Amino acid sequence: MRVGPRIGVLTGAGRGLPAAVALAKGLARGRRCSTATVLVRGDVTWPSGPLAPGRPGARRLAASAAETGVPAVAAGRLVVGVIDDDTIVASAQIQRVAQLAGTAPLVVATERPRDADVDAVLAFADALVVVVPQDATPALVALACDGEPRPTRVVRTDITATVGTLALSGVPVLPALRRLGAELATEA
Repeated sequence: MRVGPRIGVLTGAGRGLPAAVALAKGLARGRRCSTATVLVRGDVTWPSGPLAPGRPGARRLAASAAETGVPAVAAGRLVVGVIDDDTIVASAQIQRVAQLAGTAPLVVATERPRDADVDAVLAFADALVVVVPQDATPALVALACDGEPRPTRVVRTDITATVGTLALSGVPVLPALRRLGAELATEA
C-alpha cells in the first residue's frame, strides 16, 4: 500500500498544533491532496474561534479516526486529532490513522522534550521538523537534533496562541512552515 509523506514535528508547549497545521497545509498543497492529517500529542490548546468548515473528505476521515479512538475534527482540508500521552497507545493510534489517511500527508507533532518516548512516537516519520523560537540557542537546537538519522529541518519562528486560532480558521499563517511543507511534498 502506498503512503503519503509522514512528518514528525518536535516543538515546545503550545506550538505543536499551529506548527503541524501550517506544515500539513503546505504538504497538502504541494501534493495536490484533498486532505491532510495532523495529530498532536501533548496538552493541546484548541483555538477559541470558529474552525474553517471541513471539506467532505476531511469530515469522513475525521469521523473514521474518531471511530478508531482518536478524537478528531475537520477544518478545511485538514483532519486534526489528539493522540494519547502513553507511548504505546499513541503509536497504535498513529498507525490506525496512517492507514486511514492512505496517500494523504500525515504530520504528528509532540510538545514534549525529546526523549526515548518521543522518539518512539515519532518513529513512523520519514523526516523530522524541529520548530524552535527565533531566539533559541544553538545548544537547544543541537539537543533536539542530536543523533537523528532521518532528514531533519530546523525552523525558527515565534508562535502565539492566536496563530493556532488563525491556522484552523483558514487564515494562512507561518509561511516558513507552509513553504517547508510544500518542499517536503516534492521530496516524498
